[in-house]
Amino acid sequence: MFPLNASPPRRPNVATPEAVSGLRPSSPGRPPDRRPKERRFSNFPPATGASMGIEPRVHSDMIPMNIRHILASLATVSLTALPAAAEEPINFEKAIFPIFEAKCIKCHASEHTDDAGKVKKPKGGLVMDTPEGLTKGGKHAKEKTLVAGKPEESELYRVTTLPPSEDEAMPPEGKADPLTDEEKALLKKWIAEGAKFGDWKGKKK
Repeated sequence: MFPLNASPPRRPNVATPEAVSGLRPSSPGRPPDRRPKERRFSNFPPATGASMGIEPRVHSDMIPMNIRHILASLATVSLTALPAAAEEPINFEKAIFPIFEAKCIKCHASEHTDDAGKVKKPKGGLVMDTPEGLTKGGKHAKEKTLVAGKPEESELYRVTTLPPSEDEAMPPEGKADPLTDEEKALLKKWIAEGAKFGDWKGKKK
């Protein structure tokens, strides 16, 4: 008999066959676990880089295909959203007036007296060697001759882009060469930009 307040004596540590062999002690009626040690812990989740304090690396193969498509689309949108380099506006005096001078001014210069003493008036009342003359327009189209910002509504652009065989085509056949495709594109762009003359005050007399 032990005293009521006394603890039962501890059993001495006895090296059991399971402890010596490294096998898991078996429960009553259950054979000892004879699996190798590396398989006994297979039920535990494997250690990851994050759990070990290592930052995990994500490879493209690990990202689902639909997510990759979304990321690629976002990258494309971001690139296209970047502001494009600002284009210089067309300089009228350097790019447009030389076209007018070569192909239009012969018939549309301001009223003047030629070398023979004959008074020459601009055809159709359209003066093309001054900013005021181009803005005022001719007798027929008037202010519709040049509509800033709207080349399709500008009579000047319309008649200079007609086929040479058309009666309204400018310059008239035999008077000067038609505008080239490059010259037509320049004229259209200049009008679309607002038909600005810059520092040009007119042809020097």
